[in-house]
Amino acid sequence: MTRHLVTGATGFIGGALVLELLAATGDDVVCLVRAPDAETAGARLRAGLEAAAEAYGRPAAAAVRERCVAVPGDVGAVDAVDLAATGRCRTVWHAAASLRYLQRDAKEILATNVDGTRQVLDLAARVGAETFHHVSTAYVAGRRTGLVREEPVAGDTPVHNLYERSKIEAEALVLADDRMRTRVLRPSIVIGHGETYATFSSTGLYGAFVQFEVFRERVRERLGAYLTHYRAQIAADPASELNAIPVDIVARNAVRIGLSDSPARIFHLTNSRGPTVEDGAVAAFTALGMNAPELVPSKATFSALDRALDRGIDFFASYMKSSRTFDRTNAEAVCGEGAFAYPLDRALLERFGNWFLEHVERTPSRARRTA
Repeated sequence: MTRHLVTGATGFIGGALVLELLAATGDDVVCLVRAPDAETAGARLRAGLEAAAEAYGRPAAAAVRERCVAVPGDVGAVDAVDLAATGRCRTVWHAAASLRYLQRDAKEILATNVDGTRQVLDLAARVGAETFHHVSTAYVAGRRTGLVREEPVAGDTPVHNLYERSKIEAEALVLADDRMRTRVLRPSIVIGHGETYATFSSTGLYGAFVQFEVFRERVRERLGAYLTHYRAQIAADPASELNAIPVDIVARNAVRIGLSDSPARIFHLTNSRGPTVEDGAVAAFTALGMNAPELVPSKATFSALDRALDRGIDFFASYMKSSRTFDRTNAEAVCGEGAFAYPLDRALLERFGNWFLEHVERTPSRARRTA
């Protein structure tokens, strides 16, 4: 029986990955969990996975209790991991990551995403892993536009932020390691479950929702219901693709690739039927009860309100102005061409947004801190 080791199992993508491994195989899954002891690690892991399984509509409580092993540990200190508790793990899935992107958080970002990946590679060698799967991001493409192939990224690729840079450096470490077979999995913008719309994320598309909500609340404080008829302007290309893909599709195809004998090393886990930027912006504003925004080519006609909104969505704006297409040749060779097709329109995006707004606890003050 294959024994898998997963980092980031209490996170959004990592949790979905564990549930998919339990469903697709009869294997045991060892989960590295940040906790002071095994009992606390086990309780935290079970709570997270059982909540995800319930939200995603898949019964998994028994499998979680019977086949998941929680081992206390941190990707930044793998020397302290108890190898007797992990046992031999033939496959390692590295999903843990820092999603921060600001320069002020550089120490944490690099420690987790770059040095943490280096340490998990060492841990993989120590537990006898034959294959190492690294969950990266399709946005290691940085500022490149047009067709983005499933190929290594040059270290000097221009990027939008430190998160992208850290993922480029981490990929380089993974692809250079010759102690085991290594693969890089690159999802795009990961959203909730494709059938239930449930999410445990407040980043990516949901991070934009938080910023739009902060904007709405600040305007309400000063101008009441002004946004129900005011049409805010956003500098963006309305026709550009907003490549969002449900977390269950990412997990399902990641495991298919992991269980395959494909000789390829880099795989794009991206949506072949993604929405446009305009669809995403309109869906978000509609879900928040605001008038649909106007997407314009420049900031020349911005009002004071538009400039305030623009400052809040500075991080997201960089992904709303450029068009890129992600090649999936390697991924589709394993999973099939239709495996990445999830047609997303405005109405469906609004359902994802409504689930987030209804189920993820937020207050204006908390939203501002998150933003």
